[in-house]
Amino acid sequence: MSDPLITLLTTTLRARASRIRTLHRDEDRERGALSIELALLIAALVVIAGIVVAIVTTKATQKANQIG
Repeated sequence: MSDPLITLLTTTLRARASRIRTLHRDEDRERGALSIELALLIAALVVIAGIVVAIVTTKATQKANQIG
């Protein structure tokens, strides 16, 4: 028969290891979510900047055509 203390120790270590693996996976998932959110934010800012450039270019072209 196995020693009850060793059985308890083994069970406790397995439970702790499982908990650490679960937490590590959750942290990786959170980190990935942050990266996706950041990528979407950057993409939105690029689109807004493109729209602003298009508006400024159109206005500048209109003014240049009025002058010339």
